[in-house]
Amino acid sequence: MYRLLGMLSTLAAARAGSLRFSPEFDITWELGGDGIAFNMTCAADRYCALGFGASKANSDTITCYFVNEVAVCKDEHVGSVPTRPTEDTVQDVTVVDSGGTGDVWWIQFTRALLSGDDEDRAIVTNEPQSIIWALGTVASGSLRKHSSEGRHVVQWAPSFAFNDEFSVTWDVTPSLLIINMTCSEGHYCAIGIGETKTHSDTIVCYYAADVVASCEDGHVGGTSTAPTADDKQDVTVLSAGGTTNGGWWLQLSRAWDTSDGDDLSFVRDGTQSILWAIGDVTDGRFRKHSSEGFAVADWIQGTIVFPEPPQSQSAAPDLDRIPAENGLITVDSSFKLRIEFFSESTNRREGVPLREEEYTSVRFTFECTAGTYCSLGLNDDGLMVPADAWMCWEDAGTVYCSDWFCTQTTACPADASQDIRIEEYKVQGSTWSVTFSRLLDTGDADRDTVISNEFVNFIYATGPSSGASSPVDWHDSFGSIAYDVVSGSLTITASGGETWWHIILSLCLLVFLGLASGALILARPSIGYVFQQSYLGSVLSIVFITAALVVIAVGDAGHYSGRVAQVSVVFAGPAQLCIALAFLLRAKVLSPCLWLMAMPHERTLVWHRWIGVIGWVFVSLHAIVMYAEFGNEPQTAKVLFDKELHTGGTTDGQTLVYPLYGFFSWVAYTILVALGIPFFRRKFYSVFVASHVALSIVTVTFSILHISGGWRPYLINGVPLIILCLDFAARTYQKASKYPVTVSYSGAVTKLVIETGDRKWGPGSYMYISIGKVGFAEAHPFSVVSHHESGKAVFYVKNMGRQTWTDRLSRLSVDGVEKLFARLEGPYGNMQFDMTKHDKLVLICGGIGITPMLGIAAYMAPEQSALLSWSVRDPSTILFLLEDIEALLAKFANLRIAISYTGHQSLNEADISSSRLTIDHGRPDFKELILTYADERSAVAICGPAPLIMTAVAEAESTSFHLPLHVETFEF
Repeated sequence: MYRLLGMLSTLAAARAGSLRFSPEFDITWELGGDGIAFNMTCAADRYCALGFGASKANSDTITCYFVNEVAVCKDEHVGSVPTRPTEDTVQDVTVVDSGGTGDVWWIQFTRALLSGDDEDRAIVTNEPQSIIWALGTVASGSLRKHSSEGRHVVQWAPSFAFNDEFSVTWDVTPSLLIINMTCSEGHYCAIGIGETKTHSDTIVCYYAADVVASCEDGHVGGTSTAPTADDKQDVTVLSAGGTTNGGWWLQLSRAWDTSDGDDLSFVRDGTQSILWAIGDVTDGRFRKHSSEGFAVADWIQGTIVFPEPPQSQSAAPDLDRIPAENGLITVDSSFKLRIEFFSESTNRREGVPLREEEYTSVRFTFECTAGTYCSLGLNDDGLMVPADAWMCWEDAGTVYCSDWFCTQTTACPADASQDIRIEEYKVQGSTWSVTFSRLLDTGDADRDTVISNEFVNFIYATGPSSGASSPVDWHDSFGSIAYDVVSGSLTITASGGETWWHIILSLCLLVFLGLASGALILARPSIGYVFQQSYLGSVLSIVFITAALVVIAVGDAGHYSGRVAQVSVVFAGPAQLCIALAFLLRAKVLSPCLWLMAMPHERTLVWHRWIGVIGWVFVSLHAIVMYAEFGNEPQTAKVLFDKELHTGGTTDGQTLVYPLYGFFSWVAYTILVALGIPFFRRKFYSVFVASHVALSIVTVTFSILHISGGWRPYLINGVPLIILCLDFAARTYQKASKYPVTVSYSGAVTKLVIETGDRKWGPGSYMYISIGKVGFAEAHPFSVVSHHESGKAVFYVKNMGRQTWTDRLSRLSVDGVEKLFARLEGPYGNMQFDMTKHDKLVLICGGIGITPMLGIAAYMAPEQSALLSWSVRDPSTILFLLEDIEALLAKFANLRIAISYTGHQSLNEADISSSRLTIDHGRPDFKELILTYADERSAVAICGPAPLIMTAVAEAESTSFHLPLHVETFEF
């Protein structure tokens, strides 16, 4: 046979094989160069035929026999209708030698792999080929019908598979190495020579039905791992085509030594280190290879050996080394996990350990508690979205697994291509388990993430399962798993539920507001007032609120991907929460603060303003971050008015926002804050109220629309908005009735007497009053002086200056307007202590602040006693209120009133003073007053200007009694 190979102009030791079709017919063959040499052995007086094709129809046949001791081989073909073979016009079979004995004969012949004859079929060496054979009798030089026949599939040349998608064969000639590549569809395949990847000579080839077959001669040098094309291309593509399984094959040639400085030489004598790689081709571009490896080739002997990994490399991860039950890692109380990387390649030597670069697949085993789902996913940053996730759950004794891709925390649609394979599952008692596997690279680039064979960041989640049709309700446990494939070590980081963080910290924030307002039963009321009125208290309050909001936002930012999304949510999260809290603090009738902590509306207003302004600051910072990211781009206007904007992660896996809606929300919020400054609020109160309501609704509505989908914007901002709207409806219902009102005016104070019928209120109550002839849309709060049993609500209103509502009200008495009617909203307000539990009351007030104190005194019990200390500087105010003061003195024998007159006008004390109504000049000594009159069973109520309140609170706190305090506050 070696003589035959010499005739084919090939080197020695080419590839060979043999087949035995029957006891009377066998063949051997050797490949070399562009041809093949056959040795056919057949029984005497018989002919033997070999054909190329899956059946007799359309086959190419070679029929050999002896006639008069002369060897004959005919090149024939059969058409589409199976009949006797027809001799080819051109005979492409050459008989080289022949011989025989008494029982058998043999013939050696050659044929080109590609003869170029249309009547011949190609002999392929890069994949298995179907052949047919037949055996019949020769009589008197004629061939009889064959007596036996058969079909077979043969691999003419041994194929060496680097993995399931890439294999090679080769031929050798004195000057050339001819390599035959077989590669899977949509991939490029590369082979190279060199000891290391950083110093190698590479050949990268690709073919598809709609493109020209190509091979690039390149090299890798220095620290780069990407090939560089050689200036001189020394590789020639001989032929190419598609394989039966959808892949492609290509035949190339290159000289053993090209004398090109960029090339390394192929080794003729001995072994040589080679490299191989395979990767995706998408959009006409070669992507980073998904698999690669090293081997040792002997081109002449026709062998490839896959060596064991070097000693410096780590062996494959052994999960048994991880402390776990049955190899399962305990992720949390309801989820155990096993991870196993492996190779599905069949072209491996028995007993040779896998190197990490040889892994092709990964196998997962879940063991979960009944009634729960378990999921594992991929995110390079360990974040929940975007993520390629695998969800498994049990329903009615069957375990299901689905391949999902989560673009948002509430959007995890199943992939159209399910690239996971369940191998087994078991449902037993209170647990269920499942084992499934997946390729590291599924080829589904749009929906699946390529799993690294070195280090992987997994994410996990568990939660209640509601069955096969809707398996996932919500995760109640989730976190990340950092897995080192080489060492098999892992780190589990558990996270808490983001919603619970919002709820818990929001409740802490509300408790702080309640304590600072002095509204909780066990709290000292003075603490709240000091926090609200002092500079230090204000600073501390703002710092606490801001810190709490930032903690909430930073915890929430971990659930978003991308630097922009994470930074912006640190500001957007607190802004959302500020808006929600501001709404809740603004409610009057349906106030959660009133229900949960007895914190009335008037005490929440200051916090409403502070939190509203802090929220605006966070919104503005959020806008600045987003503008800094996108504002410098040429298409700034396009980004602003784009329908949706991706803020982080990959295109399919990021949070979508609508920038224009966010811009509208910020503009409305800015105008709202600007119109809320004290000067505008007091000067144009009606405009302030109307704009505040309208702009609040606009701000929240566009804030919700700004974020694409999900339940959280509706919960955090939508629910408070609904509560506020219902609260507005309830307050509107309260104002449905009109009551007759009588107006009188003296000096700087107007008195209103409204006939309220059976409407009820209590001590310290106030109501919003609106009078159509003064201002239909305006309603202002005033303390009720009288007891509800009188059927009349008496109010004293201080004139706050020209062109104000109170100034227009005072003119009604001067102008003599008749038939006035008022609408009332309320009552609101409550005492910070139960006045029925105290024998003595100390009522301290200044100026018009006497009105709530008179209202408290009106509800005294007969056995209670009270001292009312009133600091006032306008004598007309004293005279104007004298009638109601004397009525209270006549009703309650244990009531004393001490007036401290601080004005400069003359005052006729003789017309005012009595045994229980005294007048002193100058400011009162509150501490002396309390020590003289009060005891342990007393309580103190205070109302008036801020300096008076601060002084009175400090003096009351300095006593040893630690008396309960009630501080009236109006921050409207």
